[in-house]
Amino acid sequence: AILELTPGVGGQEAALFAGELYEMYERFAESHGWRFELEHYSEATAGGLQSATVRISDGDGGGVGTSSGGGGFEGDVAE
Repeated sequence: AILELTPGVGGQEAALFAGELYEMYERFAESHGWRFELEHYSEATAGGLQSATVRISDGDGGGVGTSSGGGGFEGDVAE
């Protein structure tokens, strides 16, 4: 599976939250014995995450799951 993280609207708070999500996914993958291979990581200027792309696979290099439905999750919330 390929995971792409980018913060949505919200400036520094969104970048910090995206960084926390990155760490959460990394710990989750490691706790399941999956490989978490960093392909791209860009830190925001004041901390947090600007963008990241990782490949998550089982120990044999296979995928760990599939996505059904839409093209992903958007964290933006309408006010």
